[in-house]
Amino acid sequence: MKKGNKISLLAAVSVLTIALAGCGGAVSGFTEKTEKLAIGAGSGSGEVASLGKSTFKAEEFDDIAINVTAMLIEVVRSDNEFAEFELITDKAIDNKFTFKTAIKSRKLTVKVDEESKFGIIKPNNQKGERRLIISLPDKQYGKVAIQSDLGEISLSSVHANSTKVKVNAGSIILSGGSGKLELDAEVGDIKVDSVKLDHDLQANVSVGDIEIKLDEPPAAAELITKVDVGKVKLDLGQVSYKVDKGSEKTGSIGAKGPRLKATAAVGEVRISAK
Repeated sequence: MKKGNKISLLAAVSVLTIALAGCGGAVSGFTEKTEKLAIGAGSGSGEVASLGKSTFKAEEFDDIAINVTAMLIEVVRSDNEFAEFELITDKAIDNKFTFKTAIKSRKLTVKVDEESKFGIIKPNNQKGERRLIISLPDKQYGKVAIQSDLGEISLSSVHANSTKVKVNAGSIILSGGSGKLELDAEVGDIKVDSVKLDHDLQANVSVGDIEIKLDEPPAAAELITKVDVGKVKLDLGQVSYKVDKGSEKTGSIGAKGPRLKATAAVGEVRISAK
């Protein structure tokens, strides 16, 4: 997106986020409501259409890089050998969308740009569902990177050497899969479920909550959990603590295990195992 054409709904979220930055969970709750009202299902006319679809064989690429501005992103498991990418938007949105996919040096890139057609703010013409649906075959990928300014990013059963997800205002929801994880939300929540701690896992929010539920208690792990304003709840069995406070719990289980690091400036960190 060109600098002069940032969509007004994203600017509004940024301004209100700064204004509420001392309110902890109220901010992430506000952000979630804002994204649903601005870009969620039914936020516009309710009549959606596909703006494009791209299909690639999984054998053609190893790495994935996705970059969008304001979008709900769903990454799900494909039931065949093809990776499919589809952009769905509300028909009432007046903005121009550019949807590009390409493979170069075995890296698949997906980029969605959005430009306002108007020189003045017309928020009623900008509201409406924006959704990028990604179906990935069951394969061990190399690097997976997803970045968004606004919206929810949901991933299910992605197996990669490393997965990096960043959202400025929104939420990250990850279920299953494997590999090294690096998750970052400026304002919003991070939820991780049904993963084994067999690689490093790092989650960070500036304002919001982090909830991590492991498949099972790790046999070995290095644990670093801390919030500046808020609480830490850690329930992983026998932990040898170096620091055991309400706002910081640092220690280890066994020896030489993967690192689990979860930090928040304002919010709550909750880590447990099934």
